[in-house]
Amino acid sequence: MRSSRSLVSGIILTLWYLTISGGCASGPGVGSRAPSFTAIDDNGREASLAAYEDKVLVLYFWATWCAPCVISGPAMQSLYEHYRDEPRIAVIGVHYDNKGDPEGYKARDGYKYDIIADGGGVAASYGIKKIPSFVIVGIDGVVLYNQVGFAEGDEKEFERIIDAHLNLSDG
Repeated sequence: MRSSRSLVSGIILTLWYLTISGGCASGPGVGSRAPSFTAIDDNGREASLAAYEDKVLVLYFWATWCAPCVISGPAMQSLYEHYRDEPRIAVIGVHYDNKGDPEGYKARDGYKYDIIADGGGVAASYGIKKIPSFVIVGIDGVVLYNQVGFAEGDEKEFERIIDAHLNLSDG
């Protein structure tokens, strides 16, 4: 009887985790070429994969209506601030669709990283089905990391991946 309860509890916890974490990864696989994209950012500039050639690019897929994005947005701001003076790294928030007011959301919460307000096309080209999602593209245009969902502290894993790719260290 006890083992049956443990099994049921384990299944429930697993399903709960997959629900809050967004489930299995979607989007381009690690080691594959990042899909090309072109869009306009919130500064009116063209943002494209080619424009970030020779940089590590962190693409953060989010939406104003996404409850978990309330947690991941400040973490992306923290990541942006951590690398603000490192010219080989860019953080871009890609708004998942055309609903809401992403520029107002950015201004209200004090986010400094660039955003693509109407990023539905970018999200589609990356195969993003759930948000928040994160894709880290290396300086060679190859996907280094892909994650669906967010938990506090995940940005430290992003830093580890970026630092290892660029051979950065605190020393």
